[in-house]
Amino acid sequence: MSGSTRKAINQVSKDPGFSIVKSTREASYLPALQDPDYQINPQIAGIINYTLDSFFSKQDERNRFYNQNLPNIPADPSAALKEAWLGCEIHKCVRIHQAYPPFLRNLHAWAFSKMFEGGKYEIIPVLDTYEWKDFIKGNAEFKIELSQLNIDFGNAITLPVHGLFFVLNKTNSTHLLVNFDFCFYDPTCSISVNSSPENKADAEQFLRDFETSVLQNDIYYKKCLSYNRGTLDFIQITPTSWSDIILKQEIIDSIHNNTVGVLENIDALQSVGMCPNRNIILISPPGMAKTTIFRATAMEAVGKFTCIWCTGKSISYPEDVTSLFQAARTLAPCIIFIEDMDLFGRTRGDLHGQESHVLNEFLACLDGVQENMGVVVMASTNDINSMDEALINRPGRFDVKIEIPLPDENDRARMLSEFLKKFHAKPDKSITNEAWTNAIRMTDGLTGAYMKDLAKSVVIRSVAAGRCQNNSIQFSSDDLIGSAEQILKNFSIGKKAVYGDGSDNSNQ
Repeated sequence: MSGSTRKAINQVSKDPGFSIVKSTREASYLPALQDPDYQINPQIAGIINYTLDSFFSKQDERNRFYNQNLPNIPADPSAALKEAWLGCEIHKCVRIHQAYPPFLRNLHAWAFSKMFEGGKYEIIPVLDTYEWKDFIKGNAEFKIELSQLNIDFGNAITLPVHGLFFVLNKTNSTHLLVNFDFCFYDPTCSISVNSSPENKADAEQFLRDFETSVLQNDIYYKKCLSYNRGTLDFIQITPTSWSDIILKQEIIDSIHNNTVGVLENIDALQSVGMCPNRNIILISPPGMAKTTIFRATAMEAVGKFTCIWCTGKSISYPEDVTSLFQAARTLAPCIIFIEDMDLFGRTRGDLHGQESHVLNEFLACLDGVQENMGVVVMASTNDINSMDEALINRPGRFDVKIEIPLPDENDRARMLSEFLKKFHAKPDKSITNEAWTNAIRMTDGLTGAYMKDLAKSVVIRSVAAGRCQNNSIQFSSDDLIGSAEQILKNFSIGKKAVYGDGSDNSNQ
């Protein structure tokens, strides 16, 4: 025991009003601690008695104060407040509950808040003036939870996502209690409206007005969105046009007609009895601009239709698939972009556990009980041979399969020229037609991604040689041929890493 502690104990024990057996402030809750009971030091027993007695005495004083000043405390202050607001006993009140899908969380929170901006409904701060506020202000049900939610790309605002509002209908002075939870505690969005029995119609009207507000304040409609495991968010697509893509015109036309074209002609297709939807998959090795094609399609659609962008990694459970298609149907006309479809669309024998359920749900959503009116699914894969036959080789699933071919000699020449131009690289006098043609022929079998890398290599070599002036580069024949040789070497090493012998077995 430290010296200061011993000194404090001696001072307390010498206090004439202090007794080990019975303190003058002892409350009646507990008998005094006697030192013979536990064979402890008498001074310590006295300190324990004094501390306990003081605590319970303070409790008694506090209770006496509230009993003197608040003689009519309700048995349940929370229920009494609600009854006073609704004008009926709490067990008689009407409660109408509605749940909504979680992927619309931000929209629902936004639409809900807009209902109280100078319109029909007003939030009344009843709790602030409640006589028994101190007894219930710590209750979780009266706490309003706020979250920052995106209502557009780069535009996040603070919105209420959970709590209880005392709501006044200003048109007829009806009182409502509105509980709401937008995926804060519960996995779904929900609203419960409580009213007196005679105001049941007003409670039902509140929910109808909420659904109207959702339609009027739809932040997702005709926007570009990302989807990840049941959650929608806003994304910004890298500006891309079809002129940025070197692809045969017939392939571009086929992609357009089966995606944006279907949605542009919804009315005409419906008029002849056809459900305006389409499922299309792009097939090619990696590096063949499938993502760039997605971007060009999305840029063509944004502002006219909703775009939802996801990858195979965004879908882990069957409910993710269900939620994705619910979102697309709700926001139709809509295009769903799915990159790396083979991540969950592989042959069922190669799937394990939850993966097979994900595939089964995807098959059902593509062509099942519910029609995907105004929904286009555009997917891509690097490995068509690994995908399940029911997904690929059955009408109604992926009806349109478009193979993106390797670029021919003319395409590769155009690609390299465009990439070099983008990097402000110009040929010097050593670049003859023969040198250019030889370099292009060396790249036979390479994808567009390799042609872009070739252009980068040419630029890096030229800069290293000191041929960069006034933000412009001049490259030589040696730069071009040397870069082509390096790219071919990289390509060969990559094939060995994949196939082991350097042979290209991608089509086997």
